This record gives sequence, structure tokens and C-alpha cells, in this order.
Amino acid sequence: MNFPSAQPDDPDGLPQLSMTVEDVFHIKGRGTVVVGPLTGDGLLSAGYFLECDGQRWPVDAVQQGRRVVLTVTPGTTVGVLMKRGPEASVLRGRTVRFAPNPAPADGRGAGRLMRRLGGRPG
Repeated sequence: MNFPSAQPDDPDGLPQLSMTVEDVFHIKGRGTVVVGPLTGDGLLSAGYFLECDGQRWPVDAVQQGRRVVLTVTPGTTVGVLMKRGPEASVLRGRTVRFAPNPAPADGRGAGRLMRRLGGRPG
């Protein structure tokens, strides 16, 4: 008897991260912040892309408990900042997906991210 092998939900085999958007804020000079519970596998960090209906927006920062953090884990309510995000009506109440951004060819993406968030790379 043959049993089907377990296949990941994502055809690329990457971890799945999603959020049902509970609220959306626009902060003048900062961008659009979406808030909701993060579900799925893996870690979410700045540099990922928020995807909804075939559109993508880069994630510039993630927050947990009103603090900017490097990564967040599923099972918590998080805030996701996008400097060039869409209008609030586009995402409110929707389920969105997060996809990783391919690493820059120069391999220096983590250092740039840490400096942008005010820290120093390890």
C-alpha cells in the first residue's frame, strides 16, 4: 500500500507564514503598519515581503509588544511596518502571506539591516 508523502503547503518548500490583518495604521513619516496574529512556521523579520492578491510590499520592521525586534515567532500578535505600504482598506480583514527576500549577492544584507534598526551586526 502506498501512502502519499507529506508535502509542504508552499510549492517552493519554504516555511509558510501568514497573518489575518486585524488593524491597519498609517503613521505619517513612517509608513503603513498592519497588526494581527502571526501563524505558520518559521520566523518573520524585516526584509521579508508581505503578499496579498499578487502584490508585494517590503517589510521594513517588525514589532512585538510595541518594541521593534529582529524576528518574531508565530503564535503572537505582531505589527509589521512597510514604508511604502498600501491603503488601509486594501489589507484590513484580509489574510496575507509573508515570503523571504532573496539574500543580496554581496552577502552583506544582515549588516545593513542591523544598522538601519540602530544596532550593530554581531
